[in-house]
Amino acid sequence: MIRIFIPGPWARGLAVVLTASAFGSVTVPLAALHYFSSTTIRGSAGGADYGNDITLDAGGNIFVAGSINETSGGANVWVGKFSPSLTLTASANLDGTGGASDSGNGIVVSTNGSVFVIGSVNQSSGGDDIWIGKYDSSLALISSVTLNGPANSTDIGYGITMDTSGILYATGYITDVTGGANIWAAKFNDALAFISSAVIAGSGGGTDRGYAITVDRSSNVYVAGYVFETSGSENLWVGKLNTSLQLQQSNAMNGSASGADAGQDVVVDRNGRVFVIGSLNEIAGNINIWMARLNSSLSIEQSTSVTGTAGTTDEGYGLALDDTGNPFAAGYLHDLAGDQNLWAGFLNPDLLPQTTATINGSGNTTDMAYDIAIDSRHYVYITGFMDETLGGRNIFVSKHDFLTVSSDNITALSLGASSIAWAWSGQGLHRDGFRVISSTQGILSGNITSTSWTETNLATNTYYSRQIAAYNAWAASTSTAISTYTLAAA
Repeated sequence: MIRIFIPGPWARGLAVVLTASAFGSVTVPLAALHYFSSTTIRGSAGGADYGNDITLDAGGNIFVAGSINETSGGANVWVGKFSPSLTLTASANLDGTGGASDSGNGIVVSTNGSVFVIGSVNQSSGGDDIWIGKYDSSLALISSVTLNGPANSTDIGYGITMDTSGILYATGYITDVTGGANIWAAKFNDALAFISSAVIAGSGGGTDRGYAITVDRSSNVYVAGYVFETSGSENLWVGKLNTSLQLQQSNAMNGSASGADAGQDVVVDRNGRVFVIGSLNEIAGNINIWMARLNSSLSIEQSTSVTGTAGTTDEGYGLALDDTGNPFAAGYLHDLAGDQNLWAGFLNPDLLPQTTATINGSGNTTDMAYDIAIDSRHYVYITGFMDETLGGRNIFVSKHDFLTVSSDNITALSLGASSIAWAWSGQGLHRDGFRVISSTQGILSGNITSTSWTETNLATNTYYSRQIAAYNAWAASTSTAISTYTLAAA
C-alpha cells in the first residue's frame, strides 16, 4: 500500500491508504500536494470577501474573480491579477447602480490576453442582472453587458468559457414571469455581442441553476448545475448542448436522501470524457462531495464520494485536469471539531484518490475552496475564502507544489550473500531526488538522483524490506515496500 502525508504550515495532512492489488492495471503514482505560498485580500469595509473562480494566462499569471466589501457600501465585483509568486499586480472593482451586493463568479482569459468575467450586478431599477465584463491584461475595463430576465427580478451569471475560435459561452439562471428560475446558457463573440441563448427548466417548475460551462474540441457545450424535479427535489444536472445551444443529452443525479444535490463544475478531457464535481444528499443525513466521469453521451462511467470526519455537510466546487487527464478537485470538509476546512484532492482518471489536503484558517471556523487551476509545470492554484483571527473572512489564493513519482517498477536483485541492488521508475514531477528507506532504520542511501542503489554489508540469507521515497524541499512521498533475501553463503 501507499501512505501519503502532506506536511506544512497550513496543511492538515490526511493519510491516504491505497491497496495496490485492488487497482488491476491502473498505475497509482506517489503524490504529495504541498502548500507553497498563499495570500489573502481584504476589502476596506472588513466584511466578507470571496474568491469564486481562478484561471491562468499563457504567461503563468493568475486571475481571480470574486467579490469584495468596500466602505462605499455593499460587495463589489472584484478581479485580481497575480504573478506566479502570488504577488498582486493589478485589480479592479465594479459597483452596480443599485448599491447592494455585486459579485464576479466566473473568469476566462483569451489567447490574446483579454480577460472576461461573469457575475451579477445590483441595479437601481431593482433586482440583480447578469453581468459580463471584458478587461485588458492590466484589468482596465474595455466593455460590459448586462442581461435582465423577463421577470425583472434576480438573474445571476456563474460560469464562462471560450472555445478555440474565440466564442464565449456563459451560464447562470434567469427568473421568468411565473417566478421560477431556469438554467440559462448563451453565446457571445469576443466583443460581447450577443449571438444566441437557451433556457432549460426542470420538470418541477421550481428553481434551476447553471453553475459551470465548458466546451470540448468538437464545440459541444456542457453545463453543470441542478434542476428542480416533479419529485420535489433538486437534482445534480449535467447537460450537453450543440454549438447552437440545442440540448442533445442530459443526466440528472439524485442522492439517496432525495434532498438538494448540485453540480458545481464540469471539465472535458482530450478524449471527450466529462468530469463533474458537486454534492449529493445521502440517507445518513450527510451531504457529500461527489465526483463522476461520464462518457460523451453523459452516461456515468465512474463516480466517487468524499466525506469529512464529522459526517455532516461537505461539498465540492472546483475541478481542473492536468495535461495527462488527472483531475484536481477543491471544496470543503467538516472535521470532528465542527470546523469547515478548505479541501483539495488529486485523483487519477478513474477517480481513485491519490492524495488530499485540508487548510484551516487562523479563525479556525469556516474556510472554503471555490475553484482550482493547474499550470503547465503542475503547480496547483486554489481560490476561495479564509476566516482569519484578524480581518474576518478574506479572499484566499494559494499555490501548491505537486510532487509525484511512479512506483510501478520497483525491483530488488540479490547480488550475493551481502548485497542487494534496488531499482525503481524515475517518472515524476518537482522532485529533487530519491532515498532508500527502512521502516526500522530510516534513510539508508542518503539523497541520490539516480534510480538505483546498491546496499552492501548485509547479513547472508536474510530477508530485507525497503521503500523508495521521492522528495523535494517541502514534501516526500513513499512507495510500497519491496522485499528480498540475500543469498546464502557459498
